[in-house]
Amino acid sequence: MKHRDPRSDLIGSYVDGRASADDIRRLEGYLRTDADFRRLFLEHLNVDGALGEFASLADDTAEVPARIRPTRLLPGIAPRLAAAACVAAAGMAVWALLLRPASLSPDIGTRIEVVDSTRNSDYSLGQILAEPHVSIDQGRVTLQLDDGPTLDLSAPADVEVINGMHVHVHGGDVTVDVGDQATGFIVDTTAARVVDLGTRFAVSVGETGETDVVVLEGEIEVREPLGSDRTSAYGNLMAGDALTVAASNISRRLTAVAMEPRVTRLGRAEQPGVVTGVSDNVTDPDYRRFYGLVPGGMRNDALAYTTIGRARWRPLAGQEFPAELLGADTVRTFHDDRDRWDLEIALEIAQPCTVYVMFDARNPVADWLRRDFSDTGLQVRTGPWREVGIVEGMAPHADGGLYVTYQVWKRDVPSAGVVNLGSPRTFGQPGNRAMYGIAVQPL
Repeated sequence: MKHRDPRSDLIGSYVDGRASADDIRRLEGYLRTDADFRRLFLEHLNVDGALGEFASLADDTAEVPARIRPTRLLPGIAPRLAAAACVAAAGMAVWALLLRPASLSPDIGTRIEVVDSTRNSDYSLGQILAEPHVSIDQGRVTLQLDDGPTLDLSAPADVEVINGMHVHVHGGDVTVDVGDQATGFIVDTTAARVVDLGTRFAVSVGETGETDVVVLEGEIEVREPLGSDRTSAYGNLMAGDALTVAASNISRRLTAVAMEPRVTRLGRAEQPGVVTGVSDNVTDPDYRRFYGLVPGGMRNDALAYTTIGRARWRPLAGQEFPAELLGADTVRTFHDDRDRWDLEIALEIAQPCTVYVMFDARNPVADWLRRDFSDTGLQVRTGPWREVGIVEGMAPHADGGLYVTYQVWKRDVPSAGVVNLGSPRTFGQPGNRAMYGIAVQPL
């Protein structure tokens, strides 16, 4: 069954003259980046016969059609002639959008407000910026565009605001939160074009233009950079996915990302945590999950996984969070790895530390865990969970929530090096159990 594209409503509102400025920006983003959407767009024009507005776009001086009032064909025009003319005019409109120069002129009408700023930055809270080019050498700044999307810049960073739905990141780390209503936000770099299909993602650009893209919530599409003569796309990334794209058109999975408050590629900047890298033995080229590294992040209510937002570390009911774990660096794993019986994870350790593994207490203890680690006798839990297979058959807590209990195992590591971890389950083990968590406490 062919499902109706929900973006049809956006086209309909545009043709009928009901589209808002944000709708126009979203439409422009889809037309630039999605060939299927362009075909859908032309089909709608054939049906509606909206010749007037798109003929205007063929003019070299025409702007994005935010200010063009749609006009409909008179009833007497022959349908076949209308369809043919509409395709031709719309085709010119699409090419007008696609062939714009890579360096677009910024829309100086976009309101850029500083809504958060560290003391050592060059910008102050509440400041309205007059220039679309924002560069910071120290600290962190959060910008809001037209009361909509926000950009969190971590120094050093260099960003150019094209309009309220489009920016160019020339360098540094930028986290984008477009909210629920601004789908279609575009981030350009020299190596890639990122189109938002969800709510929150991060982009980090190195000195050579190499671009890291990390999806924190929702979904994005990663394509070739604007102006490229290549037509391949890198595909869609979901929450928990990360990708590195080089200027040479080579892409690879980004396996570890330093998080909160800074999102950056490991090795691009000095990392404050004990863990400097994470890798695994997964070779599937379409597998793009990343491990989230959070220095000092182990505490009550901390996220446990990169792919599930509800599962958070908690103390056992009526107890305090284990002091031994408080303030440890956390490594957020992928919960969908819970069924991999042959998984191997390697932690790159920068200094002496204690590595903790939080292992689902319902599981038989893995051989590698019993061999290399010792049971601390401590326990923590995650939750509250939705009613999914992981918690099937479990009784809810007094607060009504469903929680999974974990045993805490540890291993002392006397010097820098690599610590190897194994699978969360034994081959042939039945049941649906949670993926283990990782925390690292410096000695």
